[in-house]
Amino acid sequence: MSMNNYQRGHLLGKGAFGACYVVQRKPLPANGKAVGYVLKEVKVARGEMEMARQEVAIMCKLNHPHIIRYFESFENIGKMCIIMELCLGGDLTAKINSQRRKFGSERDIPERQVLRWTVQICMALQYCHDRNIIHRDLKPSVCGIASLPPFSSSASSSSSASSSSSSASSSSSSSSSS
Repeated sequence: MSMNNYQRGHLLGKGAFGACYVVQRKPLPANGKAVGYVLKEVKVARGEMEMARQEVAIMCKLNHPHIIRYFESFENIGKMCIIMELCLGGDLTAKINSQRRKFGSERDIPERQVLRWTVQICMALQYCHDRNIIHRDLKPSVCGIASLPPFSSSASSSSSASSSSSSASSSSSSSSSS
């Protein structure tokens, strides 16, 4: 596969080592319903492509309901390009900030929701740790939200956080230098 197989959409985020974009596979399905993915382009320094390939090999083996799914990867002009599941609810940082803007600092996210997300992230981490995989960059901005129901005790049960332990910052503890 290559970038020729995807149509690039809008930028989701950019960091020191790369950027994430919404993409769709080309050509679009016959039914006209496009499926969105995330393209994570990671700049890889000269001589580090083999390590990036090893991390991708680890990512493709992960299969857990709270870990963002990996679909495929390819190399493109000094970048490792990773196609992953698109979390329609954004990330946990955006969700927290949205909640603060909407209700002000006096109204926090319900404790039940925070507990639910925490348990889901811990389950994903336990899955990785059981396989000797560590996540070297765990933070709210790398935790995707699969859906964004309104905050209420009945609706919040359908919200699911997916720890992106499958991001390029994952590594096997046996091959990691950190």
